[in-house]
Amino acid sequence: MLKLLQSRDGDVLQVITVDYIDDFDVTVADLAVDKSYGFIMSLDLIAAKISVFKSNWSIILPLMDIPLNLKYSGIKVWFTVDDSYYSEFMARKLIMEMPLNLIILNLNPILQVLLLNTNDVITDLDLGPLERQLRDLYRFHQYITEPLNPSVENLDLIVYETFEKDKFKYDQYEEAISLAITDLKTTIKEPKILVVGAGKGGLVHRAFKHCHDITIVEKNLKVTPHLYDQNQTHWQGKVKIHVGDVRNFDCKPYDLVISEMIGSFGCNEMFPEIIRLHNKIVIPSQVQSMISLINNALEYDKPYLNNIKMYYAVAESAKLWEFNYPGDNDTDKHVELNMEVQVSGTVNSVMGVFESDLYGGISITNVKSRNYCKSWFPIIFPIEPFDVKKGDHVRVEFWRFSGLTYRWKINDKEYEYKVN
Repeated sequence: MLKLLQSRDGDVLQVITVDYIDDFDVTVADLAVDKSYGFIMSLDLIAAKISVFKSNWSIILPLMDIPLNLKYSGIKVWFTVDDSYYSEFMARKLIMEMPLNLIILNLNPILQVLLLNTNDVITDLDLGPLERQLRDLYRFHQYITEPLNPSVENLDLIVYETFEKDKFKYDQYEEAISLAITDLKTTIKEPKILVVGAGKGGLVHRAFKHCHDITIVEKNLKVTPHLYDQNQTHWQGKVKIHVGDVRNFDCKPYDLVISEMIGSFGCNEMFPEIIRLHNKIVIPSQVQSMISLINNALEYDKPYLNNIKMYYAVAESAKLWEFNYPGDNDTDKHVELNMEVQVSGTVNSVMGVFESDLYGGISITNVKSRNYCKSWFPIIFPIEPFDVKKGDHVRVEFWRFSGLTYRWKINDKEYEYKVN
């Protein structure tokens, strides 16, 4: 797929998607591309078609290998750069081959070294109107975002579409759902299922394969029209849709409650506050939150989600707390840890992750391991940097307060963060 960016009526940009290579020449010929900018954003560069590009155009790409005929074409190539190891590796390689023009999405010390070898640089601090819109179109390449809280805010469709690309997660959920329904059917002919926070219906699709008595609770009016459409086209009109906040909904009549509102930390999307059941099957059945002391190449002034790559841990990860369903979960937590340093270095962040048993030993996690799900980036809690040596012990305290507020204390310095 190739996307062409066109400038019309000042700063108004129109993105035209070309689905087939045969359409490419016709589309370019028909475009009145602004001569002063002439930017093209290409996700998959088609080398054979470079000859139709105008020399005064610029091409914006993720950092990648590019065809030789483009390197020497005279067309200006801008590379979008994040903080990943892949970007650093490719930049060092490309420096040897051609002058670099960088659009810096996340600037860190590693990338600052690369700037010594570049021609032109665009950062968030000096983007012009056109470049800002280009950056906005490229947001899916960024690896940092604020923690989500779907129980409070209405997420955009693009967020749910990103979630639904995590096929492994939904495969694991479906296996857990199938096992739970099989167990329920030993005593219940047709179990009643409730899906909490259905989004665009990813979990509903998987559950509907195994049971048709399904009710959805979804408060986000941005997605409910899509759910009604899915009900008619894929679910035979059998799924009951309740629009509203699940906290005002009676979950007790249902035999199985399913949700993916786990959050990057296992408890930062208010799932423990929302699901207060004592005698039902819940998927996930158990979620535990864990932390690691790390040095992260990307620094930020408040907690954030990060597809973390450039980091190292100085100590083994440690469990903070867990929530079990069904069960009487205390939503206020306080844990003290004494973490032994395994690797000398500098600590500037606490990384929060989760592990979850969905049902019957079928598990998922956002720790990169056998059951890794890419839907949830780790949450990073920034702290004031300090040096440690192997064998040192670091005293860590962590609190969770219903509401939702986190507090953490490292070496007697206290920090606090309230989620939305």
